[in-house]
Amino acid sequence: MQVKARYEEAFFRKFLYIALVCAAYSLWCLYDGIVKYPADLVRAKVYHEDMKDLDSAAREKAWLDRTTSEDWKPLVPDAPADIEQDISQQYMQIAVCLLIAIPMFLKYFLARGTYIEATDTEIRPSWLKTAIPFESITKIDKTRWKKKGIAKLYYSVGSVSKSFTLDDFKFAQTEMAMIMARAERDLPDSAIIGLRQGEEPAPESGSQNT
Repeated sequence: MQVKARYEEAFFRKFLYIALVCAAYSLWCLYDGIVKYPADLVRAKVYHEDMKDLDSAAREKAWLDRTTSEDWKPLVPDAPADIEQDISQQYMQIAVCLLIAIPMFLKYFLARGTYIEATDTEIRPSWLKTAIPFESITKIDKTRWKKKGIAKLYYSVGSVSKSFTLDDFKFAQTEMAMIMARAERDLPDSAIIGLRQGEEPAPESGSQNT
């Protein structure tokens, strides 16, 4: 037996999409934080600080003259404190987006090229230095295998107990099913939590009319 379950590109691509969306939004926030809102802040300080001592009519005329000469929009700007808060919020949003984007990029790029290979005697995940002998597996928890494609193998290396997760959404399903069947082969039913590969629950008996 020689089976290799390669990583599922379609599964990991969603992490790339999330990362790209977050990165694009971060760039948008960065533009707002260093270009748009600072420009708004300049206009706000002119209106709310430089012209604050003018009466209403004089202030309106001075503002119209200034916006015309500077080619600004004549709308009355928000208060400087509000715009400064908007600038701070842009950087906070950038930080949040990067906290999401960086792990998503890592999930995608670190998964590329990974695989889980199995022979007659052991499982060899590409990212582990040591293989997992089938004879060392003591229990398989398949409670999430049917719905989530996730199973946990428990095995012993010397006196140390370890676990390893099989996930047939992250890796090719057909090959993963073959690896799972081999992992189960030498285990008694009591060591498998859930159904063995190929087993289906017995259909419920229907009621009979009398």
